[in-house]
Amino acid sequence: AAQAYNPSDGVAPAFIAKEAMASAEPATYFPISELSTYHAKWVLKARVTSKGQLRSFQARNGGGSNQVFDCSLLDESGEIRASFFGAMCEKYYGIIEQGKVYTFS
Repeated sequence: AAQAYNPSDGVAPAFIAKEAMASAEPATYFPISELSTYHAKWVLKARVTSKGQLRSFQARNGGGSNQVFDCSLLDESGEIRASFFGAMCEKYYGIIEQGKVYTFS
């Protein structure tokens, strides 16, 4: 489920990434080209076309160091870049692979 991103806490929106499997797919997926701040509930099915390096940075508010990585997601309608911060970065960096298809919610 999507949640508002608060940069001060270092936690990115809750992306749940699962490798897509034909047996448990919902009837429809939300097109990347239609994502906006007006849609709170969505499920994307997209291929990871590129995956960035794991990077460390210092929080602007002096909250210490944090980590981030990004990846490009592609479906039939378009492409978008997703960033994973903090706990989500640690959890998904070793799981998400370039070239594979995942569902994101």
